[in-house]
Amino acid sequence: MTTINHYRVEISDSSGIIEKRNEFKCEKLNVLAENAEYLVVDDRCFTTLARSKSYIHSQLGKPSIHSYTGDTCWGNRITYTLYTETNKRASTIRGEIEAHVKEKYGFFASRMDLSIITDEALKAAE
Repeated sequence: MTTINHYRVEISDSSGIIEKRNEFKCEKLNVLAENAEYLVVDDRCFTTLARSKSYIHSQLGKPSIHSYTGDTCWGNRITYTLYTETNKRASTIRGEIEAHVKEKYGFFASRMDLSIITDEALKAAE
């Protein structure tokens, strides 16, 4: 059975209802069904992934990075999600998050603590 790596990072401060939750996870997901355009993975939501650009579904191999600031409900946070067939290094994930924050917020990227994203955490997930 084919497997897909699912990388997930969530970094937040304690300003919202999520509170302070910093986590970095990697898990292998089995592919339940696939065709030329989509595949479905075995997670709690049976996530559908697109093989090419899609406005509805996550794209296989393309990270989804979102940052929220000043949100009175959820607080300040950064989320990173990637479904890919290949293995990803922790340093690459850190670099993608830093590039996103630098592009969106400028100099604040140097103040982020991404120390939870390590190769040891990836090895522990295997």
